[in-house]
Amino acid sequence: MISSTLSALVLLCLFQPSAAAAPSKSLEPSGTRISQRVGPFVNSLHAKARVAIREKRYKVASEIYKTILTQLPERVEIPASQLEDTYLLLALHNQRQKSIEDARKTFAQGLQKMRKTGSPKLLTALALMESKNGRMKKAKYLVQYLRDQFPEKGESLAKWKMFNEIP
Repeated sequence: MISSTLSALVLLCLFQPSAAAAPSKSLEPSGTRISQRVGPFVNSLHAKARVAIREKRYKVASEIYKTILTQLPERVEIPASQLEDTYLLLALHNQRQKSIEDARKTFAQGLQKMRKTGSPKLLTALALMESKNGRMKKAKYLVQYLRDQFPEKGESLAKWKMFNEIP
C-alpha cells in the first residue's frame, strides 16, 4: 500500500506543471521542462528519505529510494550521478538496517546499471562494507579492481593498512 501510494505521489509531483511555466495546451508534459526538473526533484526525494530515516520511518525511506530506481527511469532519464547516489544511499540504508544481503544486491544492481561508465563510488563503498563484515579477501579484490580501473580513486584506498596486510 505504501509503495503504490508513494510512487503515485512521486510521479504526480514530477509531472505537475511548475508555477513559473506557462500553461501548456497539451496534457503531456514537455520533455525539456521535465528533464530540467529531474535533478532537483531527485535531490528533494533524497532529502525526504533522509528526513524519514531521522524520524525512524525506515520503510518509507526504502520506498522512496526504490521508486527513484525503478519507476522514475521508466518515465524520465535520471542523470547517472544521481542514479549512482541513489543506489549508494539505498545500499547504505540496507546496511544500517542489518540487511547485508540486501545491501550486496543493491550494490550489484547499481554496478550492473553503471557498467558502461563504471562507479568508483559504489566499488569503494562495497569494498568498505565487505571489509567491515569480515570478507577481507573480497574487499581486497574490489580495491585492486578499483585501483586498476580508476587509478586516481583506487590508489588512496589501496594504501590503507587493512588492505595491505591481506595475503
